[in-house]
Amino acid sequence: MKDILPELIGFLAITARATVLLSAAPLLSMQSIPTRVRLAIALSVSFIVLVGDHGPLPVVEGFDDLVGLVISESLIGIAVGLIARVTFEALSSAAQLVGLSSGLGYGSMVDPFYGGQSTALAQLLTIL
Repeated sequence: MKDILPELIGFLAITARATVLLSAAPLLSMQSIPTRVRLAIALSVSFIVLVGDHGPLPVVEGFDDLVGLVISESLIGIAVGLIARVTFEALSSAAQLVGLSSGLGYGSMVDPFYGGQSTALAQLLTIL
């Protein structure tokens, strides 16, 4: 049991980061993707990362260390996810401005990812 405990703690840390990352990431956090699918992807990624070549596993001596580890991994995951989301939103806003100024905004369409309206160029960049 002592041999598997570091592996379980590592899996918990990786799962905490992956779950929060997928909840904040631009493409996988959309309303059209069910929560169970995101959770399945997070668990699959966590298992693949744990089985692969990883660095040293975290050393946890008590419950306080475990809570601190999960909180720190969650903060890292949400930071990476929000940075990616801000980047995608900036590209989408730039594409919408270009589309409106070039006349492509006349026939605006409903954005299926966010539920609002967007131009054709913003749709193209979202799909790409």
